[in-house]
Amino acid sequence: MVSPEFAWQELSDVEEDAAWERFYRRFQWIKEYERGTGAAIREPVPSVTWSIAHAFGEQRDFLETNLNVKVHRALRRCTKPDQKVFALDWQHQCYWFWPRRFDDAAHGESWKVPVLPDGDYYIFLAQDFCFGLFGNPHEKTLCVFGQALLDVLEQDRPLLLAKSARVRQEGMPLS
Repeated sequence: MVSPEFAWQELSDVEEDAAWERFYRRFQWIKEYERGTGAAIREPVPSVTWSIAHAFGEQRDFLETNLNVKVHRALRRCTKPDQKVFALDWQHQCYWFWPRRFDDAAHGESWKVPVLPDGDYYIFLAQDFCFGLFGNPHEKTLCVFGQALLDVLEQDRPLLLAKSARVRQEGMPLS
C-alpha cells in the first residue's frame, strides 16, 4: 500500500496565494457569507449543489466514509496517472493532491483536506478549474461541477448526495 503522505504535498505560499486569487476571481466567493442565505460562490455551469445537512446525524461515519470512497474514485477517473488537483482548506494549509497515489480513501484521518465540510470550506479543483467540489459548511451543501466529474459521480453516487439544492445547466439563468 502507498503511504497517504505520498499523495499530498503542501502548497508553497506562492502557490497557495495564486490558487486562492484564481478561485476568488473565477467563483466570486462571498467571504463574508451569512448562514442560510444561499450559495457562497457563483456556481459554475454545469453544476449540482447537494444538501448534506443529513450527514451530521447518527450515520455520519458511514455516510462520510461512503462519500470519501466515491469522491476519491471519481477524482481518480477524472485525472491522468500523475495529475494532481488542488485541495484547498479555507484558513488552513492547502495541498496538491494526487488521487491516483492515494489508497486510503475510506479513512477520513488520511485526508489532509476532508471532503465533508464540517466547519471549514473544503475545495477540490482540477488545475485548470474545469471540475471540482466546493464544500460549504454554513449552508451544509456540496457543489459538484464540471461535466466529467458530474457524469462519474452520477454513475456511482455517494449516498450523501441524495437531495439536490440547486442545479445549473447550460442555458439556465444564474439563480
